[in-house]
Amino acid sequence: MNNFKFIQQGSEDWHKARFGRFTASKLGCIISEPNKSGLYKLGKGAKTYIEQCTMEQIIQGKLIDYKSSAMIEGSENEIKAAKAYQIKNKVFAVSTGFWCFGEHSGASPDKLVGKYGGAEFKNPKLKAHTKYLTIQEPKGLKAIEKDYFYQCHMCMLATGRKWWDFVSYCPHKNLPEHLHLFQIRINRSKEIINQIIQCLKLATAYKLDLQKRWGVK
Repeated sequence: MNNFKFIQQGSEDWHKARFGRFTASKLGCIISEPNKSGLYKLGKGAKTYIEQCTMEQIIQGKLIDYKSSAMIEGSENEIKAAKAYQIKNKVFAVSTGFWCFGEHSGASPDKLVGKYGGAEFKNPKLKAHTKYLTIQEPKGLKAIEKDYFYQCHMCMLATGRKWWDFVSYCPHKNLPEHLHLFQIRINRSKEIINQIIQCLKLATAYKLDLQKRWGVK
């Protein structure tokens, strides 16, 4: 199932591997908190995302294929962020492809670190970076940007790794160099992993129902 983990991210094969799958970067769309009975439900936004994934699998293409200048700049800065991270932590981070989790979801880790970890790099503007600099523990990331928090956990779920570093890199010309890079380690949580799995089950059930109603596989 994980025969895509050695392909280059951004390649044609990488895009094909992702079509129809719920990805780590969009996982926040389907995540919900359990109600008093411990049950999860899909919200309107979750259903919209699942519908889009289902259609992309059918057409084997993206419904929206757009990259803003900020997205392109972010991709370019990711290389600089990874270099700064490796120097600061004295580690070697390895690029990888798409890791499947079952037939309907997966993750594209930015980097794998050592035997047990990985890293997710973000290259925000100074305003957002300032907020990340205030984080002192993992739940702080969840409070500020829950999508990134769950993205890191989805990467751990797909790769089987034990920890993930969330890294924010902003080399603003007026910002002291020691504040350019912020990182916080997120350890694998059984509770969060279970939450993700339960929400993925709901998302998969809705996707399969759509495929049945639309007469496709």
